[in-house]
Amino acid sequence: MKKFIARQFLVVVMLFSLLALLGCSKEADIENSVENIGEVPKEIDLSDKTWKEVSNGSEGNEWNVIRYWEDICTLKDGEWIKGEALYATNDQLLYCMQEYHKAGEGQITYENVLHVLDVTSLEERKLVLALGSGKNESNLTQEELENIDTALHMGKARVNSLDAVDGIIVLTVAIYDDDMTMKNFYVIKMTEEGSIIQGMDMLKICQKDMEGITTAPTLILDADENVYVVDNGRKMLYILDMEGQKLSEIYGNANTITSFAGKSVTGVPIFFEITLPDMESQFFCLKDRKRENLSEKKRRNLQNCWVDWSGRAYYVTTDSLYKWNVLTGEVLKICNLNGIKFTDVKQVITDKNGDACLFVDDGTESDCLLVSEKVLPDAKEVIIMVWGMDDYVTNCVSDYERKHPGIHVKLEPMNETNELAMNRLAEEIRNGNGPDLLILRRKELEILQGANCLRQIDGILSEELKTTLFAGALKYGEIDGHAYGIPYEAEIATLLISDQNCESVSWSLRDAMDLCAKISRENKALIGIESTPYPVPSSQLLVDLLLCHMEGSHFLDIKNGKCDFENKEFEELLAFCKQYGDPIESQYFLETEEKLERVHDGSRLTDYVSGGFLKYSHERSLLGERFHAIGFPSIGTRMICNKCVAISNMTKNPLITEDIVLYLLSPKCQTNYSVNWLRKDIMLSRVKEHTDLSEKPVFLMDGYNFIELDGKGDGTSFLQEYVELMENAKVDMGIGEVQNIILEEAEAFFTGDKTLEEVVRVIQSRVQLYFDE
Repeated sequence: MKKFIARQFLVVVMLFSLLALLGCSKEADIENSVENIGEVPKEIDLSDKTWKEVSNGSEGNEWNVIRYWEDICTLKDGEWIKGEALYATNDQLLYCMQEYHKAGEGQITYENVLHVLDVTSLEERKLVLALGSGKNESNLTQEELENIDTALHMGKARVNSLDAVDGIIVLTVAIYDDDMTMKNFYVIKMTEEGSIIQGMDMLKICQKDMEGITTAPTLILDADENVYVVDNGRKMLYILDMEGQKLSEIYGNANTITSFAGKSVTGVPIFFEITLPDMESQFFCLKDRKRENLSEKKRRNLQNCWVDWSGRAYYVTTDSLYKWNVLTGEVLKICNLNGIKFTDVKQVITDKNGDACLFVDDGTESDCLLVSEKVLPDAKEVIIMVWGMDDYVTNCVSDYERKHPGIHVKLEPMNETNELAMNRLAEEIRNGNGPDLLILRRKELEILQGANCLRQIDGILSEELKTTLFAGALKYGEIDGHAYGIPYEAEIATLLISDQNCESVSWSLRDAMDLCAKISRENKALIGIESTPYPVPSSQLLVDLLLCHMEGSHFLDIKNGKCDFENKEFEELLAFCKQYGDPIESQYFLETEEKLERVHDGSRLTDYVSGGFLKYSHERSLLGERFHAIGFPSIGTRMICNKCVAISNMTKNPLITEDIVLYLLSPKCQTNYSVNWLRKDIMLSRVKEHTDLSEKPVFLMDGYNFIELDGKGDGTSFLQEYVELMENAKVDMGIGEVQNIILEEAEAFFTGDKTLEEVVRVIQSRVQLYFDE
């Protein structure tokens, strides 16, 4: 199985490399020519050489995406993950043979589903491929069909080619041996309902001609239901009838690649041949079973090209979709792909209204875009102001904008976040000139909420959605019992300690100080409490041990506005931080392995780990199983959210902004754009152990991608351990004014500028004054 995946990956890389080279080609005579928008071209027969050369036309207007359908041609069962797919068209029907897989205990089960989609009505029919259970009128035995079925379900066979004519489906199924080398392939002719009409065992038919075939060829049906076989491995194009009789064959050159483009209205297959290394393409068909070029001149930049039922030709470049009017020879740049990779466009078909329907599959979901010269009225703009641009937000917004024609989402950076800048922003919002949405940290959230600039969003999240999110994360955006923001990612911050040093799963501040002092005395050396990649000065140690959760300590009585820092325990804490913190002038960076070595050799008591599930799993795996999470004294494990999304109370598009908030939390975005998952249901459903994908646990992304996870020695993951820690974690709200006062004054003690007693006295005075005011 691993060899098969590697081989498939290599094929994908080679294809992407080819397309990238095509994308770098100069468009030459195509780039500046366009098609005047007018009446729908008449049906034409390209086999009669009506394909004309490109001429320069007048500049035309780009078309618009006027409709968008999500999750076309996909199963709704969350257990099944999409794999590779094949596509074919006939008239205004799109055929998609989609492979799905489901990871089980020790094995992966495969399923193939035929989706038939009407691009005008968007009605869809589905057929689960079961070659051995339907009606069989072919020359293949029932046992042969059942064996093919079994191989497909086990991943020892693949559907490699698909075509359709008038409701008749033809496909090839390649059979692989144990090391995933192709040993045979079958041609199956069937109805849309699954009845097998005809079948060919190509090993029996081709016999010695099978030599040299390493991958199953591409098959195409013509109007007479003859089979065109494109074998790029052996540079052959030949025609078979459905009895397996070879009718004709054409040999290409070693430096050519032949691709199928579509069919004329009379059902004649049309091909384009790419010549290497010039990357030039030429269209041809087989007329009277002989090659006939459809244009004398070769052309570049045909990365993907489709000929539809009406004789229009579509092709994509790196960033745009073009339509070629073969009657006039003119080309129109239809639209910018707006974030869609040209490799993700699988088919383009014209509907009965003359609009173009793009079928897009990025490996995660299958969508349809309807592109038309019509203009959508009342286009809306939504502005999101972002603190610290990140890929998650950029990717989610790009997807959202594409899926909602008529909505433009603009990202603006939040360049300043000091109090003065926030007050200016608050004034803009109150005047109706501010953003619709904001992505910001807790401290900015508090300033804007205090200025009455944010909407309460309690009602946006359903109870069902709330149960899927880590509870602590919801607290991050709460102020005075109401939610004004919601994070979209969460990380863990905790301490890991050896079972030998401490068997408890939690400790107090006193426990930590006593244990560190005890081990230091036993080793006759100064033992630091935390091992991190960077120095841990006394001030950071003070934050980790106390200040990150001041409201939970007995030094503060927030309800009554009192503080108590003039006591022995607080003095001991400051002295402890000064003794065990790294010197201010320390400068180093440690790789993870070096950092953990300090924990193993005893020079550091605990390992500080901060990050998502991938990071936690990696460090737990490296430390070994005789370690456990103990968290921080007085607070335990911390949850770090960094920032959240909030809605301006002056937005002119309240429904759209709510929808964007929910989209940032959607399973699709969480699965494919994040590794710091906020939704525990995503992790629980997609982390799999003991699969054929890897010896390690894996996280299954949409499509056929997965992420390897470090795990335990027995191959299991740290999932349950991580989820339990996150469920009980207290969210880190950041440093507030009280903490800033303490840090500012404590620094004078750490540097030796003031005595311990002086610092404690000033801290008590300043914090109490803050409460009093």
